[in-house]
Amino acid sequence: MSRALAWLACVAIAGCALAGCGLAGCAPAALPTRPSAAPATSADAVDAPFRATAPPLADAPFTPPKIESATLSNGVRVLLVERRELPIVCVDLIVRTGFADFDGDAEAFLLMAALLEQGTTTRSAAQLSDAWRAIAAEHRTWVDFDSGGAGFKALSTHVDAAIALLADTVMRPAFAEDEIDAARTRWTAWAKQQKFAIERRAATALAASVYGLDHPYGRTTL
Repeated sequence: MSRALAWLACVAIAGCALAGCGLAGCAPAALPTRPSAAPATSADAVDAPFRATAPPLADAPFTPPKIESATLSNGVRVLLVERRELPIVCVDLIVRTGFADFDGDAEAFLLMAALLEQGTTTRSAAQLSDAWRAIAAEHRTWVDFDSGGAGFKALSTHVDAAIALLADTVMRPAFAEDEIDAARTRWTAWAKQQKFAIERRAATALAASVYGLDHPYGRTTL
């Protein structure tokens, strides 16, 4: 008997002993049977009667939300939409300028947006992250073709703390050298991965074909 067969025999004997049966009377356990799928009913069939008629349209007309507008003393326009169903507040600070408005590389603006949350002059990146996590708020910063900004979603009981963190993020970014180096390393690795992504290459080719490489919308963000 080879060493492999001897090892298998020992495993079989040990299994029978653990199962509480003798070696001679230890029969293999029956495999559990797989339940058969329930037969399809007439209601599930492709030609079921209910499929011949489209469902009726909703009778309730769509009512767009009411948007209240105001202008602060510093010139910032505020748009407010109130919904009282949930105790949640969403705030977005939006700048109506994006990387398509500049001649520089789009990567620089995207990297800047990522670095906004990597520390301020009053909080390190870890402290800023911990402060957001302490109030269980969702937060983000971004730059797109035509806009940029920062925002959060938090419980109404934590809205004051969230606004303070948002203000610190956009008004006092540190752009620390070590964070820039770390972000550059992450960005470079991400860009190399995206160059092999079919959907990214297709979107890049489509933008270049529609707008041209000289147009801001035709430039890749890689």
